[in-house]
Amino acid sequence: MKRSKVYTLGISIFLVMLVISGCAAPKTEPCPTNVPISCPTSAPLSCPSTAPLTCPTAAVQIVPEMDAWRQSLSSMGNAVITFDKGDQCSMKLNSHLTDSQMNYEIVVNDPTYQNYMVVFMTLDPGKTLADLEAWKVAGSPPYAHFVGLDVVNPLSRTAHSLPTIEGGELYFSCLVQGPGSLKNVGSVGPLEVPAK
Repeated sequence: MKRSKVYTLGISIFLVMLVISGCAAPKTEPCPTNVPISCPTSAPLSCPSTAPLTCPTAAVQIVPEMDAWRQSLSSMGNAVITFDKGDQCSMKLNSHLTDSQMNYEIVVNDPTYQNYMVVFMTLDPGKTLADLEAWKVAGSPPYAHFVGLDVVNPLSRTAHSLPTIEGGELYFSCLVQGPGSLKNVGSVGPLEVPAK
């Protein structure tokens, strides 16, 4: 055999081996993958590293602490309305109102819902907190008179200041929303508003 034919045959065999080895190589999925990754998981990621996926933990999900400036502002509040896990709503009265201006805070210690709402209202004569607590529908009862509302985020602490009614009792309904429809989780009050 001539030297050129041996050379051509050698090149041909080499190319055939490359094609065969390429076809026999295991196939890999392209990165990133279409497969959704959900938290929490301990499964290692294949792309771009084998480090396990880290997810937010419950330890991170807390209401941030107040700094000194917020503490001083908070100390001027008349009331604190708190949402806790398990659809709990409560009110702590810090000081009685001395005029028709009300300062209060809404504290949400719960990450369950997307929106937390406080609706403040007056009630018809003869109606009390017990009547409001018995009303489990997300809408206002027919004996309640809307004064205002605030909507806040989960795991938050927000300060509010507003003019109120001219004398009487102010009540608060606590509602939550998302995902899903609005839900009444409780009522608190009354907060006495002095007459001018």
